Amino acid sequence: MNRKRFHHRAKPNSAKPNSAKPNSAKPSPLAVVALGQPAHDPPRGRVASLQPNRRDRKGSLLVVVLVCLGLIGALIFAALQGMLEQRRQLGRELQMEQTRWLAEAALAQGLKRFKAEPENKKPLLLHPEFARGVESEAKIEFIQQDDKTVAQATAWIGMKDRPELRTRIILTKKVENSSGE
Repeated sequence: MNRKRFHHRAKPNSAKPNSAKPNSAKPSPLAVVALGQPAHDPPRGRVASLQPNRRDRKGSLLVVVLVCLGLIGALIFAALQGMLEQRRQLGRELQMEQTRWLAEAALAQGLKRFKAEPENKKPLLLHPEFARGVESEAKIEFIQQDDKTVAQATAWIGMKDRPELRTRIILTKKVENSSGE
Protein backbone atom coordinates (compact mmCIF):
# COMPACT_ATOMS: atom_id res chain seq x y z
CA MET A 1 0.00 0.00 0.00
CA ASN A 2 1.82 3.01 -1.25
CA ARG A 3 0.26 6.23 -0.08
CA LYS A 4 1.46 9.61 -1.06
CA ARG A 5 2.21 11.44 2.10
CA PHE A 6 2.75 15.09 1.35
CA HIS A 7 1.34 16.15 -1.99
CA HIS A 8 -0.22 14.54 -4.99
CA ARG A 9 1.55 14.37 -8.28
CA ALA A 10 -0.23 14.37 -11.56
CA LYS A 11 -0.49 11.01 -13.27
CA PRO A 12 1.79 10.81 -16.30
CA ASN A 13 -0.90 9.83 -18.81
CA SER A 14 -3.59 12.19 -17.61
CA ALA A 15 -2.20 15.39 -19.07
CA LYS A 16 -1.72 16.00 -22.76
CA PRO A 17 1.67 17.34 -23.72
CA ASN A 18 0.47 20.48 -25.51
CA SER A 19 -2.50 21.34 -23.41
CA ALA A 20 -1.73 23.60 -20.48
CA LYS A 21 -4.13 23.74 -17.61
CA PRO A 22 -3.83 26.84 -15.44
CA ASN A 23 -4.62 24.96 -12.20
CA SER A 24 -2.32 21.98 -12.84
CA ALA A 25 0.90 23.91 -12.13
CA LYS A 26 2.97 22.73 -9.15
CA PRO A 27 2.27 25.00 -6.17
CA SER A 28 5.12 27.17 -4.87
CA PRO A 29 6.80 26.15 -1.61
CA LEU A 30 5.30 29.20 0.16
CA ALA A 31 1.80 28.19 -0.91
CA VAL A 32 2.36 24.63 0.27
CA VAL A 33 3.63 25.85 3.66
CA ALA A 34 0.61 28.13 3.94
CA LEU A 35 -1.67 25.15 3.34
CA GLY A 36 0.05 23.21 6.14
CA GLN A 37 2.02 20.86 3.96
CA PRO A 38 5.81 20.55 4.05
CA ALA A 39 7.75 22.36 1.36
CA HIS A 40 10.07 19.40 0.73
CA ASP A 41 10.22 15.70 1.29
CA PRO A 42 11.98 14.46 4.41
CA PRO A 43 15.31 12.70 3.83
CA ARG A 44 14.96 9.01 3.00
CA GLY A 45 15.82 6.49 5.71
CA ARG A 46 15.39 8.94 8.59
CA VAL A 47 12.21 10.18 10.14
CA ALA A 48 12.25 13.90 10.75
CA SER A 49 11.91 14.53 14.48
CA LEU A 50 12.24 17.36 16.95
CA GLN A 51 14.66 15.46 19.22
CA PRO A 52 18.33 16.27 18.78
CA ASN A 53 20.59 13.45 17.75
CA ARG A 54 23.04 11.84 20.18
CA ARG A 55 25.99 13.94 19.04
CA ASP A 56 24.14 17.19 19.85
CA ARG A 57 23.19 15.96 23.35
CA LYS A 58 26.81 15.30 24.36
CA GLY A 59 27.64 19.00 24.35
CA SER A 60 24.58 19.99 26.34
CA LEU A 61 25.33 17.33 28.96
CA LEU A 62 28.82 18.77 29.41
CA VAL A 63 27.36 22.24 29.97
CA VAL A 64 24.93 20.91 32.60
CA VAL A 65 27.74 19.07 34.42
CA LEU A 66 29.96 22.17 34.41
CA VAL A 67 27.16 24.37 35.76
CA CYS A 68 26.49 21.86 38.56
CA LEU A 69 30.19 21.71 39.45
CA GLY A 70 30.32 25.51 39.52
CA LEU A 71 27.35 25.69 41.88
CA ILE A 72 28.84 23.05 44.19
CA GLY A 73 32.17 24.90 44.19
CA ALA A 74 30.45 28.19 45.06
CA LEU A 75 28.59 26.56 47.95
CA ILE A 76 31.78 25.01 49.32
CA PHE A 77 33.60 28.35 49.04
CA ALA A 78 30.82 30.17 50.90
CA ALA A 79 30.80 27.55 53.66
CA LEU A 80 34.59 27.79 54.08
CA GLN A 81 34.44 31.58 54.25
CA GLY A 82 31.79 31.37 56.97
CA MET A 83 33.85 28.88 58.96
CA LEU A 84 36.98 31.03 58.71
CA GLU A 85 35.11 34.14 59.84
CA GLN A 86 33.64 32.23 62.78
CA ARG A 87 37.13 31.02 63.73
CA ARG A 88 38.50 34.59 63.63
CA GLN A 89 35.62 35.83 65.78
CA LEU A 90 36.22 33.10 68.37
CA GLY A 91 39.92 34.01 68.43
CA ARG A 92 39.08 37.67 69.07
CA GLU A 93 36.67 36.74 71.87
CA LEU A 94 39.27 34.47 73.49
CA GLN A 95 41.93 37.18 73.29
CA MET A 96 39.55 39.72 74.85
CA GLU A 97 38.79 37.30 77.69
CA GLN A 98 42.51 36.68 78.28
CA THR A 99 43.11 40.43 78.35
CA ARG A 100 40.37 40.83 80.94
CA TRP A 101 41.93 38.06 83.07
CA LEU A 102 45.33 39.77 82.80
CA ALA A 103 43.87 43.11 83.88
CA GLU A 104 42.07 41.50 86.84
CA ALA A 105 45.23 39.63 87.90
CA ALA A 106 47.30 42.81 87.63
CA LEU A 107 44.73 44.75 89.64
CA ALA A 108 44.70 42.05 92.34
CA GLN A 109 48.51 42.04 92.49
CA GLY A 110 48.65 45.84 92.63
CA LEU A 111 46.08 45.97 95.47
CA LYS A 112 48.05 43.32 97.35
CA ARG A 113 51.23 45.42 97.02
CA PHE A 114 49.34 48.59 98.00
CA LYS A 115 48.04 46.97 101.18
CA ALA A 116 51.55 45.77 102.08
CA GLU A 117 53.17 49.14 101.27
CA PRO A 118 50.58 51.95 101.17
CA GLU A 119 53.21 54.66 100.67
CA ASN A 120 54.64 52.95 97.57
CA LYS A 121 52.49 54.31 94.73
CA LYS A 122 54.91 53.69 91.90
CA PRO A 123 53.41 52.12 88.78
CA LEU A 124 53.83 48.37 88.58
CA LEU A 125 54.58 46.86 85.17
CA LEU A 126 54.02 43.17 84.43
CA HIS A 127 55.07 41.21 81.32
CA PRO A 128 53.56 37.75 81.53
CA GLU A 129 54.54 35.24 78.86
CA PHE A 130 51.89 33.76 76.60
CA ALA A 131 52.33 31.78 73.41
CA ARG A 132 55.25 32.39 71.08
CA GLY A 133 54.79 35.59 69.07
CA VAL A 134 52.26 37.07 71.50
CA GLU A 135 53.12 40.13 73.57
CA SER A 136 51.32 41.13 76.74
CA GLU A 137 51.63 43.87 79.25
CA ALA A 138 49.82 44.97 82.36
CA LYS A 139 50.40 48.28 84.08
CA ILE A 140 49.00 49.19 87.49
CA GLU A 141 48.92 52.84 88.55
CA PHE A 142 47.62 54.45 91.70
CA ILE A 143 45.91 57.74 91.01
CA GLN A 144 44.98 60.25 93.70
CA GLN A 145 41.51 61.73 93.07
CA ASP A 146 40.38 64.30 95.64
CA ASP A 147 40.89 62.39 98.90
CA LYS A 148 40.58 58.90 97.42
CA THR A 149 43.09 56.61 95.80
CA VAL A 150 42.06 54.74 92.68
CA ALA A 151 43.94 51.74 91.29
CA GLN A 152 43.89 51.55 87.51
CA ALA A 153 45.04 48.43 85.66
CA THR A 154 45.66 48.68 81.94
CA ALA A 155 46.28 45.39 80.14
CA TRP A 156 46.82 44.55 76.50
CA ILE A 157 47.57 41.38 74.56
CA GLY A 158 48.52 41.19 70.91
CA MET A 159 50.80 39.92 68.20
CA LYS A 160 54.30 41.37 67.98
CA ASP A 161 54.10 41.95 64.24
CA ARG A 162 50.40 42.99 64.10
CA PRO A 163 49.71 45.85 66.57
CA GLU A 164 46.25 46.46 65.04
CA LEU A 165 45.11 43.11 66.48
CA ARG A 166 45.84 44.03 70.08
CA THR A 167 43.09 44.05 72.67
CA ARG A 168 43.22 46.51 75.54
CA ILE A 169 41.21 46.73 78.74
CA ILE A 170 41.33 49.28 81.55
CA LEU A 171 39.96 48.34 84.97
CA THR A 172 39.69 50.73 87.90
CA LYS A 173 38.94 50.17 91.56
CA LYS A 174 38.78 52.46 94.57
CA VAL A 175 41.39 51.65 97.19
CA GLU A 176 40.68 51.91 100.87
CA ASN A 177 43.43 53.67 102.73
CA SER A 178 44.84 51.62 105.56
CA SER A 179 45.30 54.76 107.73
CA GLY A 180 41.60 54.58 108.72
CA GLU A 181 40.28 57.57 106.78
